[in-house]
Amino acid sequence: AVAIFSAGRANHFGHPAPAVVDRYKSIGAQIFRTDRDGAVTMETDGYSIAVRTFAGRRLALNSASLHHEEAESTEDTKK
Repeated sequence: AVAIFSAGRANHFGHPAPAVVDRYKSIGAQIFRTDRDGAVTMETDGYSIAVRTFAGRRLALNSASLHHEEAESTEDTKK
């Protein structure tokens, strides 16, 4: 449901590889990248996951969305 890529901004290696990012997007994963979002923090109570970034993006997933592909997740992007 969530993919987090840890990479330095303007790194010389081209991480993350665009093909890898595209693969995660194709399965519907929400993408977070430290080179664009800054620090990425995940918190869980065992039933839900909250993802927050330094840049202000947020994602909340409940246990239903973690176990069922058809369940909804909510994303609030602040820019």
